[in-house]
Order: sequence, then structure tokens, then C-alpha cells
Amino acid sequence: MTEDISEDDCWREALALLLRWQAEPDNDVIKQEIKDFCALSTSHLDAWLEAKKVYRIGGMAVDAGKQPGHPSSRTSSISRRQILLSLGILTVAGGALAYRSGSTLPAGTTQTRVAEVREITLEDGTRVTVGPDTTFSVSMREDSRVLELQDGLVYCSPASDWRPFVLKTARMSVSCSNATVEVMADDGSCCVTVAEGSAQVRFEPAMNGDDEIGSGEWLRVGDISGIERGNSDPQQAGQWRNGTLVVENESVGTVIRRIARWQRSKIFIPQERLAASRVSGLYDLSDPLVAMQAVIGPHGGHVRKLAPWTVVLTTL
Repeated sequence: MTEDISEDDCWREALALLLRWQAEPDNDVIKQEIKDFCALSTSHLDAWLEAKKVYRIGGMAVDAGKQPGHPSSRTSSISRRQILLSLGILTVAGGALAYRSGSTLPAGTTQTRVAEVREITLEDGTRVTVGPDTTFSVSMREDSRVLELQDGLVYCSPASDWRPFVLKTARMSVSCSNATVEVMADDGSCCVTVAEGSAQVRFEPAMNGDDEIGSGEWLRVGDISGIERGNSDPQQAGQWRNGTLVVENESVGTVIRRIARWQRSKIFIPQERLAASRVSGLYDLSDPLVAMQAVIGPHGGHVRKLAPWTVVLTTL
């Protein structure tokens, strides 16, 4: 956690210097501050170079300078994620979640680590496999059992109990007392697949009443695509537990967000068209960057590592 905070502090200072230099490119004082900043350590120099490269990708950097200086009042409280979002760069998983994991989680909320797949057994005997960089909470009540998935991936086999078992996300509630299900929630999109049994799905906010899906069926909802429904081999549900991500006609942005949970770099897709392109396939999670190249390659995309902390996916 300390390392993450230190990196973000370097980033904010680098950005502040870059903004000041853009405003006054001929100011010798700022130029000297930039040189002094970069001379502090390798981390400071890397932060400056990363800030410049990412800004250029966003189309907002001037072609001046090779190094940055002190934070201004308007940037000292801005995070790297906020800055990149303001540039219109689509942030996918790794970047956003790496910094969120450094913040305090609400009481009762758990978050897994990057690349960690965790097996847990709830107090009622329910077996849950939790994917990497996943945030969730569990509530066992007298009349219900609720697993709330804020972000990430889970594969759940509820134990037999008279109380209903509900798996909730921001976009849907899945009543799955008699089913084994996979649920994936990724920044506005959510998908449930039934591996065995049947489940009732209610979309949030309420849309079209409840839907029932059985073994091999899936339902998903996204900000752009709306509600989609389909069929797949039930044995493919939750294959990420074994190192393979199964994708059926999903957006590049959503798929990359999932793969990014298996690595630590911050991933950016500056081209909306590439992020919105659809892909299907099986992706090996043992090498996430290779998997990302397999996702975007058919669309002319390339994985470019710009700095120790930054990877950009682009067709340029």
C-alpha cells in the first residue's frame, strides 16, 4: 500500500509540473524545478516520463521538455485515475482498482489481491470462488443470505437452506438458492451464467420483471448494449478459476477489464471504437499482456508498455 501511495504522489507532482510547463514553456525556473524533480530518484523520473507519455496519448501534451516540479494547488489532491478520466481515456480495471484497493474499505467488505483466486466457505456451507481484485461482502440474516458483489468475479454454489440465497450487484439481483452460478461485474456491465440448476434474475433498477435462466444460459446488462441473453456450454462457466477466460461476444473494454485483474499495470484504451469492438474466444490468463494482445489483435490493436506502471492498447 505504501508503494502505491508513493507512486501516486510522484504522479501528482509530475502532473503539476507538466501543467505549469505547458502554461509557461519558456520559464527557466520551472525548467530547473523539472530537472531537480527528475534527479530525486528513478521513481520521480519514471513518473514524469509516464505523465508525459499518457498526456500525449490523450492529445493534450505540448511537445516540450523531458522532465517535471512542485504540485500546484489545483492538482495536489487529484488522483492519477481522475486525471486520466478527465482526458477522456477509458480506464480499465488495473489502473482504477489498484488505487481503490489502497483506500479504506467499508466494514464487512473484503477485497482480493491482484491475480488472487480465493476459495471460501461461508458459515452456512456455501462454497464461493472469488476472482482477483474483487470486492464483495456477505450478510447472513435470519430470513436471507446475501452476497453483494461490488466489483469483480465470483462463482457460487449455495448450500441447501430454507433461507433464499441472493447474489447482488449494482445492476442485478440473482436468486440462486438452487443453482451454481458465475457472476461478473465490471464498471457498469454485469453478467450471470448458470452452470447448474436455475436462477431468478431481477435487473436494477427494476426492468421487465424477473427472468428465469437455467443451466447453460446467461444474461448480461451493459450501459450501451442493454440486456442480452444467450446460451453456452455450462462447463465453461467460471473457467477463469482454472486460468482461462471464456468470452462470448463482449466488448473489448469489458474483456480487458477482466484480464487486467491478473496483472498490476494500469491499462488504458484511448480509442472508444476499439474499446467498443466485440470479441469472442478463450484467453489464457497465465500471461495477461499476451491475452490482451489476443483480444485486440483481430481489430488491429497493439499492446504498448509505455512505462513501468502504464500499458496502452491502441491501433496506432
